[in-house]
Amino acid sequence: MSKFIKTYPLPLAFIALICVIALTLGLADKDSFQIYFCNSDTMYLPSIYRDLILENGDFHQWSFNASPNLYPDFLIFSGLMSVLNDTITTIIFFGIFQYLLFVFLTGNIVHTTIKSLSLNQKALGILLAGVPFLAVVINDDVEFVFQLLSNSFHLGASLSTLIAIRILIQIFNKNQWWWWLPFLVHATLAGTNDKLFWIQCLIPLFGIATLLVFQKKIKIAIPLFVTISAAFIMANMYINYHKEPAYPTIERAFREFAFSYSKDSAIQFFKDIKMMFNLFHVKSVFYIIALGFMLISILIILKNKFQILKSNHLILFFFASSTFLTVVAPILNGSYMSHQHNRYFIGALLISFLICSFILISKLRAEKFTRVFSITASVIAIGFFALYFSSFNEKINLYPTFAKEVDTLIEKHNLKQGASTYWNSKSHEYLCKNDIRIVAVFPDVFPYLHANSRAWYFDEKDYFNFVMIDSDEHLKQLQSIFPSGTQVVQEGDTRILLTPLFRFDSTTAKMVIIGDV
Repeated sequence: MSKFIKTYPLPLAFIALICVIALTLGLADKDSFQIYFCNSDTMYLPSIYRDLILENGDFHQWSFNASPNLYPDFLIFSGLMSVLNDTITTIIFFGIFQYLLFVFLTGNIVHTTIKSLSLNQKALGILLAGVPFLAVVINDDVEFVFQLLSNSFHLGASLSTLIAIRILIQIFNKNQWWWWLPFLVHATLAGTNDKLFWIQCLIPLFGIATLLVFQKKIKIAIPLFVTISAAFIMANMYINYHKEPAYPTIERAFREFAFSYSKDSAIQFFKDIKMMFNLFHVKSVFYIIALGFMLISILIILKNKFQILKSNHLILFFFASSTFLTVVAPILNGSYMSHQHNRYFIGALLISFLICSFILISKLRAEKFTRVFSITASVIAIGFFALYFSSFNEKINLYPTFAKEVDTLIEKHNLKQGASTYWNSKSHEYLCKNDIRIVAVFPDVFPYLHANSRAWYFDEKDYFNFVMIDSDEHLKQLQSIFPSGTQVVQEGDTRILLTPLFRFDSTTAKMVIIGDV
């Protein structure tokens, strides 16, 4: 065993990190876990998988998020889903796998540029990547952990940024020019998938290319300019093509270029930061390390007079500017409204946190201490996970009360297809054991096409015969829309209004009653 640990510290460290994340999820409060990991937003990728992969749906009928989450998010999710074949299990393991990719790529980038990380230092750096997950144990902060593992927001753009920089380092260090082609393909796909990638990766790289021109490093500056410009143009062209009826819709981002809200966003951002630092918990430490690394990098860049002589200079300049732009962008854009909008820049902060951790570890010269500490931490992490495995297993096999209640009503009343407001639609549909379609609608039963396929609404062969009830006020509104032929059925806290048969008109999108219950 001792020989294995000394020979394979990295696998042991990754296993320990997996155990830390899994243990954290297991210890998370059940209600909080359901709120963050089982809501309709997190069911976005499962709904795409079910429609396009399992049901052979029409890709062109989709109305995707402003950040479609197709590359690399959906590729990873569909691969895991095809193996695990369970929604909750896949959501959990997607988050763990995505986080491991962040750690692996960041560690690899630091090792490639610094070239002084031993196996035991890498192992310790991997273990330090588990520190943010103490937020659940110490502060009961499930929301922060969810942002680090989310399958539904902007972490894909940050992961794509790491991949792009790893390719660029290969070009920068070894002059392997054939890597420009995969860099172009990757940057184009990532830029199409999420405009945040433009801010987090393409704009900082444009700045680096400009500096390289002034430093007369034309040999790499010109190809970098050309590749970035080509990726940006092709991504824009593809997004614009999707405005045509023959293509799926990619929705506009929330408050895009809403500069009139910039002041309000800035005030809210600093209010949230102040509150977080006043509380001073694990999330605060994470922010201090990430933002501190950014500020120190900026000072080093200024001291070096913006010189990019080595790959480590490139890394400092890139990630300092990338983190700064990614944090500032939603504030200037006017789209930062609350602490929940940290999701716009949590990926950039995570990269800064991880890079800082690996760099600090590289300064440790006490090899024996590093080995002993990493081994001890690994054994403790694995031991605690084994001790609390049942709590993690409970999350994997989660069958929420609301899903049980919906299943009971489905079986009692032979329900096949109905409607619900957005926050109940996908969460109820994809956590039920029965085969059911619950499309998202507004409270007045008008189609809510955001993050859904139009084909689910406007197939004239299909009909709907129930609507899920949100509240007493919602019930009154529904009864005014369906003046007769309705019946309220209830199981536990879940209420459903059985209605006359109805469908949605493909021209007006309005609900049309076509028959009796």
